Amino acid sequence: MEKAVNKLMNLIEILIIALLSLEVLVIVAQVIFRYIFRSPLSWSDQACRFGLVWIVMLGIPVMFHRKGTVAFDLIFSKTKGTTRKLFEIFFDICSAFLGITIFVCSIQYVQKCGGGSVPGFGALKFWMLYCSETVCGFLLILVCVKDILKGIRTFHEKDEKSEE
Repeated sequence: MEKAVNKLMNLIEILIIALLSLEVLVIVAQVIFRYIFRSPLSWSDQACRFGLVWIVMLGIPVMFHRKGTVAFDLIFSKTKGTTRKLFEIFFDICSAFLGITIFVCSIQYVQKCGGGSVPGFGALKFWMLYCSETVCGFLLILVCVKDILKGIRTFHEKDEKSEE
């Protein structure tokens, strides 16, 4: 599972880079069309909003995967060994519950509010934007379960080595 999640997170990082690059191109095109051709693009603002939401929502699980959360650095810097490993597992479990909450609530939100059309994009529906939260929650759960299993495995391996 760990290798699969690692590969998935690498693919998501590539997707984030591609989305960000596309956003830059759209913004540059909008500036050119607005100030040089005096004919602004009607769709660029909404496209960039969609892209930004997806970048942020995909970036959250990547941040957790890379252990990029900084809120608990103080606790981790003051603990060592078994205590630190227990804190890591505890925080991974709490993060998994956060992912479950995001996932469940976003499904309910998409069902309730996602049917409307996006202004400027007749074919796009709001659920296409809101499902980014569902994807974020699901990926966060995957990353946290992987980290919990890895933490438990390394915790047991350390106990087995200390018994020898």
